[in-house]
Amino acid sequence: MRYGLEYGGELVAVMTFSKSRYNKNVVWELVRFANKLDTIVIGGFSKLLAYFRKFNSCSIVSYCDKSRGFGSVYINQRFILQNMKVTPSFAWTDNYKVYNRLQLPEVQ
Repeated sequence: MRYGLEYGGELVAVMTFSKSRYNKNVVWELVRFANKLDTIVIGGFSKLLAYFRKFNSCSIVSYCDKSRGFGSVYINQRFILQNMKVTPSFAWTDNYKVYNRLQLPEVQ
């Protein structure tokens, strides 16, 4: 499922959901939330989540990349922290773009 917010006819924020991929005890997974580049949509996360919850009362899980934030938006929306992975993961960067190590060919 995909939900978006428009301003002046332009898509400025989007939130996507799917059936939970990893935790089968939860029905929905909030897969992604994003704003238009260089744009902040105040209240966008809460508006989109509230709209989803209006029509789907089932449980929701999501994951936070701690290199990009602390997950406070989840706490503000009544999510409960269940697990915190503390071991670092490897990544490669090139001109400010980050690549997961699994995206690149293996180096001999």
